[in-house]
Amino acid sequence: MARVVLHITEALGGGIHTAIYNYALISQEFSHEVFARVRAGQQTHDWPDSIRTIYFEGSLLGFLRSAGASIAEKQPDVVHLHSSYAGLLRAWIPKKTRVVYSPHCFAIERDSEHKIVLGIYRVLEAALARRHSTVIGVSPRELAIARELNRSGEKVLVPNFAERRVTTPRESSDGGGACHVVGVGRLSTQKDPIFFKNVAEILGRGYTFTWIGDGEPAMKEALIAAGVEVTGWLSPDEVASYLQRADLYLHTARWEGSPLSAIEAASAGCPVISRDIPSMESLRYVLGGASPREVAKVVEKFFCDESFSTEVACQTDAVVSENSLEIARSALVKVYGTVGDPAV
Repeated sequence: MARVVLHITEALGGGIHTAIYNYALISQEFSHEVFARVRAGQQTHDWPDSIRTIYFEGSLLGFLRSAGASIAEKQPDVVHLHSSYAGLLRAWIPKKTRVVYSPHCFAIERDSEHKIVLGIYRVLEAALARRHSTVIGVSPRELAIARELNRSGEKVLVPNFAERRVTTPRESSDGGGACHVVGVGRLSTQKDPIFFKNVAEILGRGYTFTWIGDGEPAMKEALIAAGVEVTGWLSPDEVASYLQRADLYLHTARWEGSPLSAIEAASAGCPVISRDIPSMESLRYVLGGASPREVAKVVEKFFCDESFSTEVACQTDAVVSENSLEIARSALVKVYGTVGDPAV
C-alpha cells in the first residue's frame, strides 16, 4: 500500500498550488492528499483525480484546529506543511508524526515589515525549528536560513522546476521592433511592479514592457500610466507563449524563495535578469543591481552588447539544468521515503 503524504497549507496561492501539484506529479508512487484553507477572494484550484482535497473556510485558528484533527484522524505517513502559517502546526501535532516543512520563502525575508515584526518572525521560526522535522528548501538561500534557525535536523534542496518548452527556434519579439521585456506575478509589495515600472521609465523609447498578472489596483494604474502593458491573468499556455516571444524576463521582486515565474521563463528559453536579492543570487541568476537605475543599465547592456546577451542566455540555461525535474524528483522521493521517526 502506498505511503500517504498529507499536504497542509493556509495559503493556496498560485505558487504553493503549483508546488504541491508538482510534488504529487513527480512522486506518484505515494498517495497525496491536500488540506487547505480557502481565503476570501481566493479561488480553489483544479487537481488531478489522484489527489484528494479538503477545503476549510474559516479563521486561521479554526484552520489550525481542523488541520490538527485531520492529522489525528488520517494518521498519514508524512505530513508536509507548506508556508509559515501551516508551519505553526509543528508546535502541537503529535511527536510521533513525521513532518516535512516547506517555508516557500521564510517570513523573515519580508523586508517590507518592521524590524520588530521580523524579529518576532525569527524567534517563532527558531522555536518551531526545534521540532524534529525535515526542511525542504527551494534555494540554497532558503537552506542557509533553515540551518541558521536550527543546525540539527535534515535540510534538503528540492528545486522548483518547469517543463522545458523550447522545441523550436524562439519566436521573434512581437514588440513592433522594440526590445520586449516581460515581468510576471501578482501586483503586490513582494513582486514590486513599481520597481519594474521605474526601469521602464528610465529606459524609455525603444523598449516595450509587459507585466503578466494582476493584483493591487493602484499598482496596475501606475504601470499603465508609465506605458507598461498589463495583461491580467493568463492561462499557463498563454504565459508560455508570451515568454517564448519576449526578448528578456526581468524579475524585480523584493524577496523570494525560488520564483516559479523565473524558472518558467528560463525553461521557455527566455533569458532572465533579476534584481539583486539573496535568493536569486544563490540560484545563480544574472543580477542587475539593487536599484532601478542599476538594473536599467544592465538591461540596456543586454540589448546593446551581444557577448553579454549570450552570457545571460547561457547562464539562464545553466539555471534550468540545475533546477530540473529529475533533480527535484530524486530529492523529494528520498525525503518522503526515508523521513525518520522523530526524536522522542
